Formats: sequence, C-alpha cells, structure tokens
Amino acid sequence: PIGIWVNDWAASHLAANVAQIVIQEILGYNTTLKGPGPLALDGFYALTGCTSPTNSTDRGCGASTTYVHINLEVWTTTYSGDWDQIQAQYPDMAPRNLGGMGYYGATAMYVPP
Repeated sequence: PIGIWVNDWAASHLAANVAQIVIQEILGYNTTLKGPGPLALDGFYALTGCTSPTNSTDRGCGASTTYVHINLEVWTTTYSGDWDQIQAQYPDMAPRNLGGMGYYGATAMYVPP
C-alpha cells in the first residue's frame, strides 16, 4: 500500500485523509495512514525509511525500504538544516520536495485589536 504520514495537527490530519480518499477511491490504490508524529521532522525520517521516526535519540535509519511515501502539510523551511542533513546522509532514500499544495502559511503571533 501507499503509506501516508500524518503529522499531529488538524490541517495535516485533514490533508492526509483527503489524499487517502482520492488515492483509494479515484486512483484505485490501497493506502495506509502512518504516524502521527508531533513534528514535521518526524515525517522526513519516516519517508526516509527510518523504523522509529518519532524517536529523536534513535530514529532507526539505514533501511533500504520505506513504507511511507507521502507527507502533506509540511513546512520544510522550518527544518532546512535537518532536511539538508537527511539529503546528504541518506541520498538514496531521502524524500524529495515536490512543491506546494497551492496555499502558503506563516508562523506569527497574533494579537486581537
């Protein structure tokens, strides 16, 4: 099945579930949801094939197979150093950024008027 990583925030749960429905019902492929992980970084390691992507002390990397193929609703720039390290350390398994989902967000503090 196609593995979809779920980050543990509402927009990611929504995007992953919509993708699962489209992939299964329209494209006809089996899917499985994996995770959730509290950090976008966990999804990077899951895509890389690491067996324990949420364990920051030992993510279990080095496998030649991954069961997670898609991670939506991720801000790669937040973890650009980690992203670059994964690309260098695991060049054959490292995830690829295929672009945006059509909307952009920003992190900031908001104070009501």
